[in-house]
Amino acid sequence: MKNFQLRLGYTFILISVLTGCNFTGAVIPQDPSAAYTQAAETIMASLTLGAFMNQATSTPLPPIVVTATPELPTQTPTESNTPIVVPVETQKPVATQNPTSGNPTITANMDTNCRSGPGPVYPVITGLFVGQTSVVLGRNSAGTWWYIQNPLTSTKSCWVWTNTTRVEGNTSNLPTIATPPTPTPEIPTISLSSGATDANYTGACPVDITLRGTIVTDMPTDVRFRWTADFPHSFNYVNYTFTKAEDETWFQTMTINSDTNGYIRFKLYEPFSLTDDKIHIVVDCVP
Repeated sequence: MKNFQLRLGYTFILISVLTGCNFTGAVIPQDPSAAYTQAAETIMASLTLGAFMNQATSTPLPPIVVTATPELPTQTPTESNTPIVVPVETQKPVATQNPTSGNPTITANMDTNCRSGPGPVYPVITGLFVGQTSVVLGRNSAGTWWYIQNPLTSTKSCWVWTNTTRVEGNTSNLPTIATPPTPTPEIPTISLSSGATDANYTGACPVDITLRGTIVTDMPTDVRFRWTADFPHSFNYVNYTFTKAEDETWFQTMTINSDTNGYIRFKLYEPFSLTDDKIHIVVDCVP
């Protein structure tokens, strides 16, 4: 109790000295900053007195720990290193024109083959498609084919048909381009096989005989074929295009109305002539 009274007395004396107060009244500062300063000094004096009194009583006070919260720097967003992929619409290639050449230009009225020479016998190099434009470099002597800049590359050229294209510009000064040698067409290897049901028949007539013919080729080719007979009977020609190396079989019905003794054969006419073995047909009509 005595220690408490002693502490209270020291506090009262120290506050009176530091603030300059008397017991008859208090002076209120007019300057707000002075009030803030005086209040700060009072707090410091209290802390100092408390430290002195704790030393006197040998009772240490725990230290005052002030934890500062560091200010986080403002981060500036950075660009991603991952590239943005923009899909590109697939388009047919468009030829690069040479605007200083002075040559006329050509466009396609319909998708047109661009060949290695002026004619369908020449291989197809590329195409001039609707909406594309290229440069005309010359023509053939008949004026039926244009010699143009290859739509895929300006360093090469090819031929397109005049009937499927449209030219703009002066063509009177275009040179006549010599026709390249006609390419030697590749000749496919073709084999034939054939057969017939009821080739040897006895019974009531008419009778239907089913004919079978097979063509085997080792490459794409156009073929023309039909059956033939050494007795009165007509057969129609058949045209067919092989788009790859393959075999194809056709069936045809032959109707016999009377006694018959003869031969039929499966025959190829294009791309060259080829005939399969004879098939002996014997029909004996029984009333």
